[in-house]
Amino acid sequence: MKDIHTVDTCFAQDKYVDVHKIVNSHGYRAAVIVKRIRPRFNEAIVALLNTRLTQGIGRTDLIHPHLCPVYLLGVPDQSYLLMVTTHYENGNVLEYLARNPTANVMKLIVQVASALEYLHDKDVAHGNIKATNVLIDDNGAVRLSDVQLNVALRSMDVLSSGRARPPRALGYKPPEEIQPSPQAPPVHFTKPGDVYALAVLVYEICAQGTYNPSRRSALQCAESHANFLRNDAAAKLEQPLWWELLLECWDEDPVRRPSAKEVKRKLEEGNL
Repeated sequence: MKDIHTVDTCFAQDKYVDVHKIVNSHGYRAAVIVKRIRPRFNEAIVALLNTRLTQGIGRTDLIHPHLCPVYLLGVPDQSYLLMVTTHYENGNVLEYLARNPTANVMKLIVQVASALEYLHDKDVAHGNIKATNVLIDDNGAVRLSDVQLNVALRSMDVLSSGRARPPRALGYKPPEEIQPSPQAPPVHFTKPGDVYALAVLVYEICAQGTYNPSRRSALQCAESHANFLRNDAAAKLEQPLWWELLLECWDEDPVRRPSAKEVKRKLEEGNL
């Protein structure tokens, strides 16, 4: 390990995680990103968290060309597992498209749907589909990241504090996750919720910077995107029939939403 050092002590951070970018001492391009969970839980909860990470983001059987590979690393004298992933210089999908305006948007959207279809076929809901979790590798292909990471951290927060906090990235969340029923688990995430968020992402990409889900108020987020965007959304889409698919994905009844497999099929068949 003597040939590597941390370039940015804190490359990025949020409430739960500090992100470090690692390069070797010869100044080559960054090779990996290391995510370190901030100490905030007791040892019993940390043990549960590590189990959840192993069952989610760190599952070794989740192998797909459009998933970001993750390796969990134990460190002596530290109870938390480190999450090690490839560093992609292209950044997330919005950053990539801003620098590459002629990129094939439809191809990228299909790749996100393909990764989501794969996860759902494995009976895994992602739980936090958003633009910053859609990375672009050196070949210009999608790498969907952080599978169930936010879900695991929020679940541990519930155990630690005794109460459920509102989910982050509210602008991507379906109404049933923002205002869950009394019967819903404290941290509510589902495959239909992923499909809803995928449709928000599609619209965000096609709106070319004119729509930012994070700027929606909590009151607006509790309203379905189908109603919120109805007046002007269709005009921002490259093909009018895209709007019909988004409306299906934004159905207020999760049972009536199409599966990720159906969304991907419609995109690939060119029926939009």
